Amino acid sequence: MLPEGAKWQEVFDASEGSTEWEAKTYEIGADDVSFDVTLIDPIFPDMAGLPYSVVLQKDARGFPLEYRMFLRTGVCLDGTCKLLEATLFWDALGRFVRFEYPQGAPFTKTEHDPFTDAEYEQLHDFMADTRSILGTHPLSFFVVEPGQASEGDWDSESSATPPDAKAAVIEGAAYTTWVLWRWIHGDVVGQLLAKTNENLSDDYLVECLGSDDSAFVQFALNHLQTQGLTDKRLYRGSLEVLEERGQRDCILALDVLTTHSEDLAKLHADLIERIGLNGGSSRVLLNYFKKLDLVDIAVWRQLAVQLERMSEYRDIDITFGILRQQALQDPEVRAQISRFLESEDPFMKRRAANFLQ
Repeated sequence: MLPEGAKWQEVFDASEGSTEWEAKTYEIGADDVSFDVTLIDPIFPDMAGLPYSVVLQKDARGFPLEYRMFLRTGVCLDGTCKLLEATLFWDALGRFVRFEYPQGAPFTKTEHDPFTDAEYEQLHDFMADTRSILGTHPLSFFVVEPGQASEGDWDSESSATPPDAKAAVIEGAAYTTWVLWRWIHGDVVGQLLAKTNENLSDDYLVECLGSDDSAFVQFALNHLQTQGLTDKRLYRGSLEVLEERGQRDCILALDVLTTHSEDLAKLHADLIERIGLNGGSSRVLLNYFKKLDLVDIAVWRQLAVQLERMSEYRDIDITFGILRQQALQDPEVRAQISRFLESEDPFMKRRAANFLQ
């Protein structure tokens, strides 16, 4: 119990400032890295930043895996609420992953009621929302000082939540929701990402290119746009992005390849063979070739072959337009197109006939 007239912050300030849970947070493995970040308390934005220890956990290959940091912070306006203690986790790109709290020290709401399991799940969802209004509205929008609430409008008489903000916070814990979101998505994110950048290697970039997560794919491609394709695996990995990923990833991959590939003839041959394999890249590649002149005729011959792999009529139209401009009279292209005169698809049959007229 808190002594009469005391505040929880004063109790912790008078203690050793360390708990078993906090010590567990900072246990590190042989390959892990401990470092400090400088953070400003979101409640006191005008105060100087203070150092907070963070652990970078690496996987068995030495790749950045996860960051974690212990946090102890106030969760009410008058300092009488028990401080929140938690370990926060981010991935290698500084994106929120989860939070954990010490056994026997649950998060609490108004009147010091502990969170329910459902409320923890809801809080996690709120923390994972990077576009939340928690990041665009001040604390005063969610929590009002005692005596300032209109009767009937708020959660309680002492610390209340405006009705318009209720959908973004845990009922009875608006302060907790707001302040935790600000710690998770504040200046710490950029500092974590900077640490990941310090631990980059070609091996790690290859790994990121093959990720199922577009954020990691784009992270790698953005680095390659600056550093170039210093490893043959990075060239192959960028080509594989064109085979599997969505349009945004493919645009970045093509930009990297066309900017840093020294052998354009080889690049064109590799690119043309991937048209029709992936809806995310086919239009991107066709638009690229549409703007090119003086390309080896072998490229246009292969483009005619790729028609067999295309399913989007718009892509087929664009392809016929390119071939009409670049290789209308080439015998091999015309021979390939003539095969579609027997097609069961009336669209393809008609386009082929028009091309050969």
